[in-house]
Amino acid sequence: MSMKPAILDRLKGVQRAGNGWLAFCPAHEDRHKRSLSVGVGGDGRTLLNCHALACPVEKITAAVNMTLADLAPPNTKADGQGRDGAGRILATYDYTDGAGALLSQVVRFAPKDFRQRRPDGRGGWTWNLDGVPRVPYRLPELVEQACVYWTEGEKDADRLGGLGIAATTSPGGAQAFRDEYVEQLARLGAQELVILPDNDAPGRQYASAVARACRRHALQARILALPGLPPKGDVSDWLDAGHMPEELAALAAAAPLFDDAPGTEGDPVAARDESAQAEPALRREGFDLTLTWPDGVGMDLTATAATAATACAAS
Repeated sequence: MSMKPAILDRLKGVQRAGNGWLAFCPAHEDRHKRSLSVGVGGDGRTLLNCHALACPVEKITAAVNMTLADLAPPNTKADGQGRDGAGRILATYDYTDGAGALLSQVVRFAPKDFRQRRPDGRGGWTWNLDGVPRVPYRLPELVEQACVYWTEGEKDADRLGGLGIAATTSPGGAQAFRDEYVEQLARLGAQELVILPDNDAPGRQYASAVARACRRHALQARILALPGLPPKGDVSDWLDAGHMPEELAALAAAAPLFDDAPGTEGDPVAARDESAQAEPALRREGFDLTLTWPDGVGMDLTATAATAATACAAS
């Protein structure tokens, strides 16, 4: 998700246009043709251009109670409280309520760092979440979705969402995970989560936390450690390697239900990963898929309109 200039929230008639946006220019009577283009420069600076009357940028910002300083590259201090540090924003991820109203953002910086902020009600940001409801990512798209895929980060959830797959995550990973995220999914109609951990210890820890929350809220959970992931790899890496959504559906359908029954030693996710070293072979025949384990057990999946979104039904 690309960075969204703050001024867009104060403009009328905003429409996406290529790598930027078009809107009615607030500095003159602009009711019929969107003459104001809004873009983001290479350094993160907001760019404004009135194509109708060449309205000065100062007049445009003043018309929406902003200043030229609000168009500057969005930097932040190391403590996340100011805007004069060296961090450069690479992406922002919106967390919204069920109606799509913005509650907060996760902000990704370079060098790699993630922080959270909320609208301050004046067109700017406050770098904390005091009083903000906590919700799962992409909440409006999760309503009445019986099967939801859970990734470790917003980038991966967006990747699956772009493929038509109901996907979500929560900010901060395992250390910041809250049961209420899963509880909200249950209230929205979810019955099962397919959890896609990154291929590292934190990823397994996070997956285990989510799966245990599912057990506490009467949801089924399947932890799917994708075969062939490189160290620290994620589902986006797996898709980049040429795998298809129907392959993801097949693997999800074959993944065992999560079980953390008493007597299981150690981390159940890590233990399952160890037992999964003998990974199933996935063979495609036309649009049909066959999963075969080294012990000879196999599963055939005949495609109709198979996608990852139907994996739960297939199981």
